[in-house]
Amino acid sequence: ARDAAGNETTSSPVAVTIQQNSSTGTLEVTNLKVASGESYKVITNGLKVWGQPYIDRAKWIFAQVPPSLVGATYIRTANKDKSYSDPVFLSFTINTSATVYVGHDIRITSKPSWLKSFTKTGSVLVTNDTILELYSQDFPAGEVQLGGNDGSGDSMYSVVILGTGTLISDTVPPAVSITAPSGSEEVFDVVSINATAVDNIAVAGVRFRVNGVQIGAEDTTVPYSVQWDTSALLPGSYQLTAIARDDAGNETLSSSVPVTVIQPPEVGPLEITNLAVASGRTYQVIQNGLKDNARSYIDRKNWVFSNIPTSLVGATYIRTANRDKYSTDNPFVTFSINQPATVLVAHDIQITSKPSWLNSFSKTGMSLKIYGETMELFSKTFSQGMVQLGGNDGRDASMYSIIVTTP
Repeated sequence: ARDAAGNETTSSPVAVTIQQNSSTGTLEVTNLKVASGESYKVITNGLKVWGQPYIDRAKWIFAQVPPSLVGATYIRTANKDKSYSDPVFLSFTINTSATVYVGHDIRITSKPSWLKSFTKTGSVLVTNDTILELYSQDFPAGEVQLGGNDGSGDSMYSVVILGTGTLISDTVPPAVSITAPSGSEEVFDVVSINATAVDNIAVAGVRFRVNGVQIGAEDTTVPYSVQWDTSALLPGSYQLTAIARDDAGNETLSSSVPVTVIQPPEVGPLEITNLAVASGRTYQVIQNGLKDNARSYIDRKNWVFSNIPTSLVGATYIRTANRDKYSTDNPFVTFSINQPATVLVAHDIQITSKPSWLNSFSKTGMSLKIYGETMELFSKTFSQGMVQLGGNDGRDASMYSIIVTTP
């Protein structure tokens, strides 16, 4: 001991004996007993996305795992045991103090009484069947007893065990490769760069690079991709790579994929050919002719368009026949387009029950009028080739009109 003047004194010695230091070591789960007689499995350090939660559901997986529990030990239970209500249903022994998590089906609103001693964590496990709410409780080394699921027709709980103070080591980096574009492919405009990545525990995210420079933000969800806009780049060769990262910070750089950026090819005018109608009537293609007061039907001389959305003025349209309004054939109208295009169908608003084929179209929120009747506009993008549309199914309402536009 020392005072402010610098005087110091040494105490008398005190003897101590150092014995063998105790150590909890690696978490071990033993003496697993199940009241149903099913053979549950202890999966050491194995909790991860795509892991199997149940011994009796081979195709069921964990779709989401909290990052703090990735790589933890868990017990693979049996989903068929979901209805048991025994006060002691599952027991096991732990060789060190640990936090035991129970993932209980969110659909079971009345929780079993034994779970009331656990604390609701606010985190969840997600399977391809349901969401399991996570409850936790700390246990000393020794036996742990859990009651029945009491879940009727819902899913059995999952059990996760994390040794107190245990750090789960992950030194294995993920694997990653670019799947599109393919090597030496010619690209232009906006290109989707896609990659696959896998990890021994879980992939945290994938970043994409062009000539070593990152583009876009890290993608943290499957499928991994980024949009690459090449429109401002000079034509030439570019190298694409991807970097996969796991939660432990391990990273892997993919092999390089070379692509060639080219000038967009010249696209000629839109052409509509091979027009055929199941009724046998001769529909007409009106090139760049959509405008107010343009004739809408081949069989209604005085019926014309009005209130056309500004974005569609001057578009190409097909002049249909109003008498085909009762048609139900599928397909009813077919035609070919020489390039990718958006097809809009103007369908009578009076027809509240739309034909099923129109379900694949998107409601645009726009409309136009024919002879004073409102026609709702539905759209769908088609690749170059044949387009097939079904019947109007309109009863006493008007036949639809067809508008075709290009970017």
